[in-house]
Amino acid sequence: MRGRNLGWILLLALPWLYAATQSSLVNFPELTVPGSTDILWIENSVAPYTSYKIQAQNLLKRSSACEVALGTPGAADPLQDTYDQPGACGNVSGFDQTITAVACYADAGSPTVTPILSGGTATSIVTGPVTCGNAQWVSGTVNGAPVLHSFSANGATCSSTPCDLSGNITAANSAKYIVMRFTLAGR
Repeated sequence: MRGRNLGWILLLALPWLYAATQSSLVNFPELTVPGSTDILWIENSVAPYTSYKIQAQNLLKRSSACEVALGTPGAADPLQDTYDQPGACGNVSGFDQTITAVACYADAGSPTVTPILSGGTATSIVTGPVTCGNAQWVSGTVNGAPVLHSFSANGATCSSTPCDLSGNITAANSAKYIVMRFTLAGR
């Protein structure tokens, strides 16, 4: 009889013993905004039991793309040099974004484009006009590290320019359509 009572006592005490070994989350302050130089340690508890050190700023970065398309594939008339696209690729992310790559695609004619940052002082995104590929993507050379600032929450107010860019055709060269792709890195 005495052995059975001891079993019930241990069974009833089990939640208390288990809870006594846990720490409250209050003892671990939550870090909501890691510093860019903070190091996070990630450990894989499954074979092959690897671990990684990652700098916090690398976790916050992500790339996205913005494309500017000019013309229509079914049109009989080719594009003209003046068929530019102003105010494209507006940054509404809430964070600055850096343009890290530029590429161009065209259906024919190998046209050239010169995309610029617009709003405020117009600045070229590339070191020189980009010759678009004839039915293939061709990359251009980015001029430094151009930054697109973000529009405010209303999506229309750009307090620190530039917040968008313009896709300018330098020479259409009989292309019916041109697509410019911009890779943007930011949060």
